[in-house]
Amino acid sequence: YHVSWDWYSEDFDSGSDSLTFAADGSTIDFQVSVAPWSCEVYFYYSIHFVTFQGDHSWMRSESHYIDAPCSDVDYDPADPPDIEVQEVFNGSWSAVTNSTTLDAGTTQLAVNASGLEAGFPYYVQVRAYYDGNLNVFESGTWYADSDSETAYWNITLDGHECDIDIYIEVHVATNDTGWQQASELDLELDGPCDGTEGDSVFRVPLYANHPSLNTWTLVDDDTNFSNGTTPMLWDMSALDDTRYYFHFHAEGQHIYSGYTDEMDSNELFDDGYWNFTIDQFDCELEIWLEIAAVSDVTGWHYFTRNNIYPDTDCVDGGDIALEMQDPDGNWSQYGEYDYLEIEAGTTQMHWALSNLEPGYNYSLEWHYYIDGDWQGYTTREWYAFGNTSGEDWNITIDELICDLSVDAYLYVDSMNGNRQVESFHIYPDAPCEAPFDLDAYHANGTVSEDVESLGAGTTQMLFDFSGMGANTSYYIGYHWSTDSESQGWYYEYVDVDDSDSGGLWWNITLQTHDCKAQVSVDLHSSING
Repeated sequence: YHVSWDWYSEDFDSGSDSLTFAADGSTIDFQVSVAPWSCEVYFYYSIHFVTFQGDHSWMRSESHYIDAPCSDVDYDPADPPDIEVQEVFNGSWSAVTNSTTLDAGTTQLAVNASGLEAGFPYYVQVRAYYDGNLNVFESGTWYADSDSETAYWNITLDGHECDIDIYIEVHVATNDTGWQQASELDLELDGPCDGTEGDSVFRVPLYANHPSLNTWTLVDDDTNFSNGTTPMLWDMSALDDTRYYFHFHAEGQHIYSGYTDEMDSNELFDDGYWNFTIDQFDCELEIWLEIAAVSDVTGWHYFTRNNIYPDTDCVDGGDIALEMQDPDGNWSQYGEYDYLEIEAGTTQMHWALSNLEPGYNYSLEWHYYIDGDWQGYTTREWYAFGNTSGEDWNITIDELICDLSVDAYLYVDSMNGNRQVESFHIYPDAPCEAPFDLDAYHANGTVSEDVESLGAGTTQMLFDFSGMGANTSYYIGYHWSTDSESQGWYYEYVDVDDSDSGGLWWNITLQTHDCKAQVSVDLHSSING
């Protein structure tokens, strides 16, 4: 049989659950939470017969309304609870204050909340941070049946921890406000700080059952994994019965994200067990875990992320270099991001591939941009008989081109599918010749075409668009600067008339102590807007 049920206590709480069982006459027990002011509790259940094929056949459903206390009670926030913390020291209890120093090992602590109002629901929460990292999260909910309540918990230190911060909160639920914080206590304690090396991050132990060893061993940065699939286990015994949210990746793959009480419903991750599969091209392994304690009252509380970087025996998979033939017919090889100049015209290029792993299918994909315009992908596929290969191609540009970028990616078909083993990026210098002349009209009446030097004073300048096409229109932005001054950006529309002449006049001023002047231009054709 399969039974599911849900309940709702008026103005306070709700819950649901389900159970598949074999009928033996025993009862199914569960708890509901009822506030003093709740007047009724709604309850609904539905029962199904489960066939041998796992199908559910509905049998019956029922709902009930059950009377609740319905008390007219008021909470007095003017007299909040007091919080005290004690520790067991030399066999007896003593007060914990900001002057307390905790020793290495396990110390039992007690939190006492007094001044409670009977009948009201309370929630207490304890968080302990070791050197800024959340390590302890404890919480509990109860109905006050006296004016005080004590909760016990432990804090365990290895010895290297120096700063221990403890934050304690007491919350109360009322009919008017729901859950609200009633009191808090913050403690800044000294840890052992014994000078030993250690990691103050709370860690959920990870174990691997290496096929070669056939035994579960703890995984750390020194662990070495072989190619293939290794059974893995996150040791959940490090966690208490708090509800946690688990999220982890292994070698770039998302394995699981969800709540710890839902793990057995996930096929890829069952109660902490999962499989880690790598191939010979995995060289930089990373496993990381994010974990948060989830409170219905105060929300999510994240622990510091667990990062593990194990070792593995791997092969490189391949390297990419770019070869270029210069105008004299000589070939030169360039590595990623090397300085490279490409002249106007068609330039012969060659991809040089090395350190390939023979016996695998490879593919090389590359593309390039010319002044920001994508030129499309080119792909080559082959079976590697040796550890080198290559591919010829060419690139054609004119003297006006300013920006070039070339990107290549090498892939191999491995046991984990088609994967990238190398990438290559390079940004060659292009001719970037201006399509216009920059002329200077000097005070003495002389004109310098494509001017290269200027004297002190103000000089009239011309962006000469003659020869750029009759009846064309351009949008130009320009900026100039000297050692002593900077002007612009300025923007103008410029028309070239039917006689193929036109341009833009402007002025630049240099002081006698200026050693250089720089002009920057951004030019767009505005024929099509």
